[in-house]
Order: sequence, then C-alpha cells, then structure tokens
Amino acid sequence: MKMSGPAFPLSLRPGDNLALHEAIYLAPAGSILVIDAYDYLEAGPFGEIMAVAAQVRGIAGLLTSGSVRDSDAIAALGFPVFAKGICVKGTDKYVPARLGQSVVIDGVDVHPGDWVLGDNDGVVVISSQRSELVLQRAIEREAKERQIIERIRAGERTLDVYDFGTKEQSA
Repeated sequence: MKMSGPAFPLSLRPGDNLALHEAIYLAPAGSILVIDAYDYLEAGPFGEIMAVAAQVRGIAGLLTSGSVRDSDAIAALGFPVFAKGICVKGTDKYVPARLGQSVVIDGVDVHPGDWVLGDNDGVVVISSQRSELVLQRAIEREAKERQIIERIRAGERTLDVYDFGTKEQSA
C-alpha cells in the first residue's frame, strides 16, 4: 500500500462515523483523509463500503489513529489504509463533521494541506510550508542512493562507499 496527497483532517467522536461519511464527499479528489479517532480501537468507523465510496470520489487514502473493519476487502480494492487497529464492530451516526481544523495523530500536528506519504515502512506528514524543500531533498537523496547502489553493483564495498575507514582484511 502506498499513498501520497494533501491532508484532509477530521476528528471522529469515538464510536461514531457520520463525520467520516460527510468528509468523503467534501474532501477534494487526491486528498488523504486523516482521522483523529482519539486512539479509540473498540469500533471500526471505516469499512469496505466507505472505501469504495472514497475510491469513487478519488480519495487517495486514509490514515487514522483508530480502527477499521473489512481489512481484507479494503486491501483487495487496493485502497491505501493506515490504521492503528482492526475491529469488526460498527459505529453510530450522530455527530456531524467539524472540518478545516488540524488534528493530532501520534503526537504529530496535521493541518489541512500538509502532505501525507505512506508505504509499507510507515507514514510521514510534511508541513505544507516545507513540502517543496523536502521534495527537492528527497529527489537529491534518491539520486545519491541510486549512485551508491550502482557502485556496489560494480563491486565496491559499502565500507568503502561510505568511507568508514576500515581496510579490507587479508587472510
């Protein structure tokens, strides 16, 4: 699973997902739904039906501090979801959305428009003010790593590529 896009943050009252239903239809295509679920893992406010709705709307993925349900079905859809837990229990639908506010996920402030990247190694949030600089540095780092890989494929040792100051031991 990989996802990349601007954050569309929202908070969910534990055990309720009306705000998430609303957010799917208010979030711009290409955005990542970033849900502060207050680490509530006793219900899954997002499942297969909502994943299909989000895909149809062009949502690029979901990050939540809570649980989701229907994880196999969501994975089969290819819809990127990063959640703290899995819980089959559904939710109520009473509390409407309060959108356009920042949320906190695992101690990280996520503001509307911050860039969210997720893959098998985890998720990172990049402040919208720093996104261009971070992108440029990431491109430079990727190019450097490609050069290092080519040097290693050509026979160099990582000890020498990184100049760790060690010498090849002779037997």
